[in-house]
Amino acid sequence: MKSLGQILVVTASIVLVLLTSGCRSHFVVATQADSARFDALMEREEQQLNQLQQLTSQIKDMHGGLLEGQNFKILHLQQRVEIQENELRGLQHALDELRQSREFTLVQFNDARSRAVVSEPKAATAKETPTRQAGKQVVGAVEKVFISPPGIILPARIDTGAATSSIDARKIVTFERNGDPWVRFFILNPENGEKTELECKVVRKVRIIQAVKEESNRRHVVELLVTLGNTVRTAEFTLADRSHMEFPVLIGRNVLMDSMTVDISKKYISTPMPPAP
Repeated sequence: MKSLGQILVVTASIVLVLLTSGCRSHFVVATQADSARFDALMEREEQQLNQLQQLTSQIKDMHGGLLEGQNFKILHLQQRVEIQENELRGLQHALDELRQSREFTLVQFNDARSRAVVSEPKAATAKETPTRQAGKQVVGAVEKVFISPPGIILPARIDTGAATSSIDARKIVTFERNGDPWVRFFILNPENGEKTELECKVVRKVRIIQAVKEESNRRHVVELLVTLGNTVRTAEFTLADRSHMEFPVLIGRNVLMDSMTVDISKKYISTPMPPAP
């Protein structure tokens, strides 16, 4: 039988072998590899999170840039609209001032070339009546005129800027008579709505260019007898549909020149005196 000392030696040897065996060493190596792999995965995850944060930041920056660009464009358009509105208001103000300035001028025609001389209105002297100055009849911006044919009194606007007078003519029809051009039309009496048909020989045609339209049109011109105050004369009138106008008759320079002075600050100061039949 072995002694107790030998048994203890064998037991210690077995324990030492077990402690220093490959099983123990293999278990330690596997744990380090897993730890390294885990660390690598954690590092990659952190990198992915950083990249995601960077992308999110870039998207926010791009979104903010787009909004800023759109806001700049909108602001630019608003500024252009404000500039256009200011220019429009300036033009309207200039037109208003021009209209007001005309209310304080006196337009006179001194020669057959119809040159207008603008001056401040003068008070009537002892030798001048309110309807006559310096041998000329004074008329206002709006007067009543006697037109023959058809022999009716119509309200008229006095326009020193128009070379030829004009009258409201409806349903104009052209035809020939003895080889000459004629027109048939009717005139509407604004007081009672009565229609009067007229036939007149065409004197000539004129080309009219309106400021509100780009195109032009040609109008027939006829001769009518017109009475304004105590002035009676035969004058040319262009025929036009003036239903959209305030006054059916427009008196131009061809009626006013050489015998009348216009005071546009007054209205209806000359009563037409129709010629005796």
